[in-house]
Amino acid sequence: EKKIAIEVDGGVFQIGRHNRPLGYINDMEKLNNAAALGYFVFRITPQQKYSQDLITLIKTALNGHSG
Repeated sequence: EKKIAIEVDGGVFQIGRHNRPLGYINDMEKLNNAAALGYFVFRITPQQKYSQDLITLIKTALNGHSG
């Protein structure tokens, strides 16, 4: 019923896949497709994966969405 996607962006402080040109372009395409399908897309760092802040953010998004 509710669609949630979480993109974990690793390598934020180094030259990783998410900040190389082709990887960045592919991520944009993937995230745009998810949004077009009605997903809430959250981009996070690996450190945020199980954080209370992320859980709260997701709950806020879902409670504010009429479905």
